[in-house]
Amino acid sequence: MAEPDPGARPNAAASNDSRAARRARLLAWAHRHRWILAVGVAALLVRLHWNLVVHPIGDYLYSDMSGYNRRANGVLSAPFATHEYTVFFPYGTTWMVAALKLVFGGDNYPAFAVWYALLGSLVVWNTMWIVHRITPRVWVAPLAGGLLTVYYPLISIGGYLLSEIPFAACLTSAAFLLIRLHDEGRKSDAWAIGVLVGIGTAIRPQMLMSVGLVGIYWLIARKAFPKITWAMLGRVALPLIIVLIGSSARVYRHTGEVGLVSTNGAINQVFGRCHNKGIYARPNARSPSTIRFAPPPLIQLEAHSALNPDAWIRLDPVFGADDSPIEWLEGFAVDEFGCTRRTCRLPGGEIEYRGYIGDQKLQRRLAAECVRRSGMAKQLYFGFVHMVQLWGYNSMWPDQADPKPKPDSPMQSWRALAEFWRRLNMILFALPALISLLWLARPHADPRRALLVLQFAAVLAVAAMYIGGVRFRLPYDPFIIALAVLVLEAAVLRGRSWRERRRVA
Repeated sequence: MAEPDPGARPNAAASNDSRAARRARLLAWAHRHRWILAVGVAALLVRLHWNLVVHPIGDYLYSDMSGYNRRANGVLSAPFATHEYTVFFPYGTTWMVAALKLVFGGDNYPAFAVWYALLGSLVVWNTMWIVHRITPRVWVAPLAGGLLTVYYPLISIGGYLLSEIPFAACLTSAAFLLIRLHDEGRKSDAWAIGVLVGIGTAIRPQMLMSVGLVGIYWLIARKAFPKITWAMLGRVALPLIIVLIGSSARVYRHTGEVGLVSTNGAINQVFGRCHNKGIYARPNARSPSTIRFAPPPLIQLEAHSALNPDAWIRLDPVFGADDSPIEWLEGFAVDEFGCTRRTCRLPGGEIEYRGYIGDQKLQRRLAAECVRRSGMAKQLYFGFVHMVQLWGYNSMWPDQADPKPKPDSPMQSWRALAEFWRRLNMILFALPALISLLWLARPHADPRRALLVLQFAAVLAVAAMYIGGVRFRLPYDPFIIALAVLVLEAAVLRGRSWRERRRVA
């Protein structure tokens, strides 16, 4: 009898059976998750239509959007040039736009629009998969995804060349993989989380707040996360550390000073601790030009405060109450040069000094001076006001400025749409999300919910420490909406349980 040839090809029938089995498993998986898949496709189509037809991304290149576009052109034209202002902003979005220009062409804005639509739909997908892992009820994840599919603020912000959508894509992807790491303990997920967190930090360093809160919570409740071990955390940390080392080296190369990702964090500290609306850096030997920064949420809060002087939520500039000189700060002045250029509605709203706008040491000293002059009680009040501003007393910029080109109907202006959805979020989603913070007290009851709530807690912490605003909240809205839906589910289940107990009784 002839011996079988070990080098012979596998039986064709067996190979066909294997392919058929894989196809059957894929079809079964697709059928099981058909609603999630359908909502994800709908989210992509909505965003493609918005970015290409309704609100073409290339038609809105001004202010911050123009800045990203201009800095990306600078990366491509002079990649090795050094200038300290280069590191004032985080570099992640700039490098992403530069990569898109390199691949698709410098002015191929339809390609950029498609990319932003893909990232926006990924945010919806990630949110649905997070909810799907938290609850077995099939209606909850599609409901969260359906709300996000038509959620105007995230659709709108995806029509601007800004950092919110790329950051939200990294943030929600990392959050989903973190929950899957808790469930399955995959090493590959830990490495991927580290990469995504690193990229997200390069886009917006506030990603580190999520990292810090998850790390602290894990230390407190380690037994609730048995598959998230020290070794897993090491795999997460390594890519992040590599990004931070490279980012710090970049800051040092451009400025000769120590920094992390960018140098604009310190000026945000000034706004948060001094509660002023604008800062002018006037020319001196180091900086030859005048530069002003003014966060739109604080400008809008000033307008509200001027119209409602007795309101409890208001802009309350520290230097309005005490504008005595700061001896060590060259050219320090309050409401002088700025008020000749802008409307000053409240005392202390515009401050100025002579020097560089990104001088971190100077601005940290200035922020510390405001803490000294105001006291801790006032600083706690500022933090609370900033958290309130995540939902109120301001509208989303750039829509708030109602830029051109505008919709045909005045009732459908960008500003009107943004304001309607701001109110809707405050009414429908904010309170349930705040209620969900109670889940942090019971990590062993449902660790997945706790991990999701921590992402929401991160934006509250960032707002309290720096400044708040509707636009700053947007990347976290997928978590807020997911938590609101999960709170609704819990309320439905509790209602059913109560009715059953009454029927039995």
